[in-house]
Amino acid sequence: MDLKEEIDDQIDPEKIVDAVVSSAVFQVHWRSLRKMNSEYGAHGGYGGRTDTYTQVRQAGREAFHEAAKPLVSEIKDSFARNSTDDDVKAVTDSYLMSLDSIFLAEIVAAGEKFESWALNKGFYPQSDDNRFWTKVNELHGRGYQRRVGDQYEHQVTKYEDDLCDIVYDGMVRMFDRLLESMPRY
Repeated sequence: MDLKEEIDDQIDPEKIVDAVVSSAVFQVHWRSLRKMNSEYGAHGGYGGRTDTYTQVRQAGREAFHEAAKPLVSEIKDSFARNSTDDDVKAVTDSYLMSLDSIFLAEIVAAGEKFESWALNKGFYPQSDDNRFWTKVNELHGRGYQRRVGDQYEHQVTKYEDDLCDIVYDGMVRMFDRLLESMPRY
């Protein structure tokens, strides 16, 4: 199996959709959720900026981390198994530090790309011209958060391929950057 197939195997569209919906809807108090929806996903809040888009950014970070972690761990284990000599260990430790910094940078980048997707595609336009915002703002009463969650899930599922592509592209970029950092002999 090649690396691209292994990356594909790590990306689970359902987990990505669940992460976005959970973060945007169920990790927010229902009153804050109602306020965010009435402002088309934006809400300054009392403790700073809490809105749908920052929640989606966090979900993107978590989705990327979850998908890439097994492959990163596999690389680290491989380096550890093959570095028994002290000189080799010093070099591999350097590559492991590079891997960690590249991994962290791609986690942050994935979050930013998820947020950009939410702002420019997934929940765009941020107005009543978007049927999604009209639907969630028409919801009231018992079971509000669950019904809003259903609407978010339906909306995000329409774009799950875009979100999977963000994770996939970030993982490929991460491994390309790691390979570029290694000297050619």
